[in-house]
Amino acid sequence: MPTEKLEPHIPILAAESAPWSVASLKRLFTEYQMSNVSFVDNAYKTLHKGRFEKFSLILISDILEKGESLKVLSQIRSEGKNKQIPIIFMYQDGDEETAEKAVSSGASATVKKPVEERVLREAIEGLIDKYILTVTLMEEKDQENESATMSGVEKGQKLLALGDFEGAEAAFEDAMMTGGGSPEVFCGLAEVYLARGDKAAAEQVLGEAVRIDPSAQEKFDGRNLALIQKAKQFLADENLDEAEDKFNEALLKGGEVFDVYAGLAEVHLRKSDKEAAERAIAEAEKIDPEVRERFKKLESELVDKGDEKYTEGELEEAKDAYECAIVANDKSVAGNVGLGETLQKMGDQEGADAAFKKAVESDERPKDLHVYNKMGIIARKEKDFELALDSYDRALFFNPFDPILFYNKAMVYVAQSDFVECLNLLEKALECNPDFREAKEVRKKINKMMKK
Repeated sequence: MPTEKLEPHIPILAAESAPWSVASLKRLFTEYQMSNVSFVDNAYKTLHKGRFEKFSLILISDILEKGESLKVLSQIRSEGKNKQIPIIFMYQDGDEETAEKAVSSGASATVKKPVEERVLREAIEGLIDKYILTVTLMEEKDQENESATMSGVEKGQKLLALGDFEGAEAAFEDAMMTGGGSPEVFCGLAEVYLARGDKAAAEQVLGEAVRIDPSAQEKFDGRNLALIQKAKQFLADENLDEAEDKFNEALLKGGEVFDVYAGLAEVHLRKSDKEAAERAIAEAEKIDPEVRERFKKLESELVDKGDEKYTEGELEEAKDAYECAIVANDKSVAGNVGLGETLQKMGDQEGADAAFKKAVESDERPKDLHVYNKMGIIARKEKDFELALDSYDRALFFNPFDPILFYNKAMVYVAQSDFVECLNLLEKALECNPDFREAKEVRKKINKMMKK
């Protein structure tokens, strides 16, 4: 595996005429953090740039307007500034013969269309012998480091509460190694040193905490670690009533209250108490305006709870759970779809419409794109064709090669007797999956019906 990272500003030429493929490539290069990509849409432009401008990588599609891709590839290889640089040829699935001709014409590698993220990344890395640091991988590494740091801090605090000063010190030092210095790590070490009676060492590490966060000293002086840690442990064990009692006890004692309000908010969300959760979050937001980010982790759990209650026919409880999922993440697509479905069954069509609208307008990709399909089916049954189409369009935005989505969208047009648009969508579904039996059958029936 390459050990050197590929620079994100290397010049790349991408020759492609199909708009959908261009859009896909742009998303992939964004994921690869490559910002110096020139896109051309016909053979003339490709040949001109390939001969007279120097690139580090060239991608050529099998279909180019105003010329033949293989001839363009061959000419770039025979003359100009890019005779030796890597060229990747993109060909349609099933057209291996053209791919073989491309290799004979000078292609360094070939990839099938639609181009998969992993396949293209591995092809580039293999040709250039450098690894690509994707946006996803970078975020995952940052999250891993942050998670490891916070895990070490939590472990140190638990050991400190138990009086295991040696273990707590080791945990805080491990946290420092994974995430560097942070106020929480230094404050934890300060508590260890004070517990041992080493005031000078405590003041030294507190100075480091204050350097990172000027309010660290004030926060440290007001800590009520034992109560908060007990409350967090109760929360981790799902003893919600005991956790709430301990957080409230810590709140009465004053001092650092951010963790208290954040803890209470999580308790109330898990207890499906939307109003109490909102009040606690509002208080926590006065200290940290970004506090809501920490509750997004609860979204899936609360949606699952809502789904369970809905299945059991407990609609009021389902509504409360979905509303709390939306409190945890106000962009929750699954939460709003579940809430809309529940309100619809409860007879509140206005509320259901508002929830469905929020789901469609959310700019956040849900973990499970099936939720859009679910909303589309619900809307189609209610003859809300506009919402149904919006639902499928939103899903296709995130997954433009799903034949089921094209098929289901086509069924909306069938319900509206718009057979022309229905056939267009069925063709797209079959382009994604030529063996899609249901799509073939519906297409055959509609064509037969339209000929009468």
